[in-house]
Amino acid sequence: MLHHTIHIYVDSDSDLLKDAVRSLNNTSRIDVKTTFLRGQIPKIEKCTATLIVTDRFETAKSVSLFKPDNVFLVFCGSFNRAIPLLSSLDDLIGPSDETSFGELKIRLGWILKRIATKLDSDFYKNLRGNSVNVISFEHLCMELSIIIDNLPYPMITFNPQWNVICMNEDFRKIIGHENEKGFDYLSWKKTLTPCGKCFSDPQHNSTSQEYSFEVNGNLCYYKITEIEIHDRSGNISGYFCAMMDYTHQRAYDQSILEAANTDTLTGMHNRRYFYDFLGEHIERPFYMLYLDLDNFKKINDTYGHDVGDAVLVRMAQLINQFFPDGVSARLGGDEFAVIVETAVKTELEQRCESFEKTVVREFKMYECDIGVSIGMVYSGGSINGIDMLLHESDVRMYEEKRNHKSKEKTE
Repeated sequence: MLHHTIHIYVDSDSDLLKDAVRSLNNTSRIDVKTTFLRGQIPKIEKCTATLIVTDRFETAKSVSLFKPDNVFLVFCGSFNRAIPLLSSLDDLIGPSDETSFGELKIRLGWILKRIATKLDSDFYKNLRGNSVNVISFEHLCMELSIIIDNLPYPMITFNPQWNVICMNEDFRKIIGHENEKGFDYLSWKKTLTPCGKCFSDPQHNSTSQEYSFEVNGNLCYYKITEIEIHDRSGNISGYFCAMMDYTHQRAYDQSILEAANTDTLTGMHNRRYFYDFLGEHIERPFYMLYLDLDNFKKINDTYGHDVGDAVLVRMAQLINQFFPDGVSARLGGDEFAVIVETAVKTELEQRCESFEKTVVREFKMYECDIGVSIGMVYSGGSINGIDMLLHESDVRMYEEKRNHKSKEKTE
């Protein structure tokens, strides 16, 4: 990529115009040197690209009389005043006292890039000769840099060796680089986490892949599309890369998924999630606990469903407290289930016993003999199907429930 130094001479009393010129920062391919004048234009060096910005008609007129090819003239004044100068002007901007600071800065920045593009063009003509009429992709990207910089999504272009030609501001913000110098795109992409499949489109010589990575401490999702640019002979002359932000879409998808797999009352997983989890882990060893509240109907009949809901919410909290290493779910009503993959049977039985006692104490104030019956089943990965596993755990749970009722009668 070519690098240029552009010397700006400003002849004006307008503080707004001066501030707009001062705000023009150096970029990766343009160094800006600024001099403020008062009516006297110095001798211009032939080898230095020069931009003269003035709102004085006399200054613009005198410059236009001798302006060489390396001098560019911008008049910041009224159109009627500039009519005699139009043939020699490189740009005409409305009076600085009628133009906002932002408009001046954008317009002047655009002029600088246009000058750099012309310098690039002159360089290539001198290098190749006027008979050459094929513009390389790298040169084309330089000419299109103004458009690329102002597109509302991250974009970057490369030469055939994947060296950066042009990178817009949105891309810089994502990667945390102030400019493209020293940026190794291929190495950077290896640090990203791929999401889903990579899609190829041979017809358009493109590939698309979604990635997740952190931007300013936040996890973001972007689809990166890379397009090969071919010349008329079919050779790769460069690459074009665009990024689309999928972060909000993924957050929305996640919220939909969570809503579909969550019990709205307790916040636990629901029956759908539990069946899906079992289906994915049925061939692995684990303990399954099937829990059912004793005498829960008395709570609803005596105190109403609001109190019954509060009991279920508290029950869910206790399950998570006693079995934090398990995957728990509310299957419906007052039925719950827990899958524990890493546990010793004796230790798990002790936890279940302690949990049952806690439930009795927790709901003793309702005087409804609230308790919990737990059916424990071990699966070594050989049980045929989820339904058989649930049936066996349900049978053992009802055995526990009958034992509890027998104790109540004897007591």
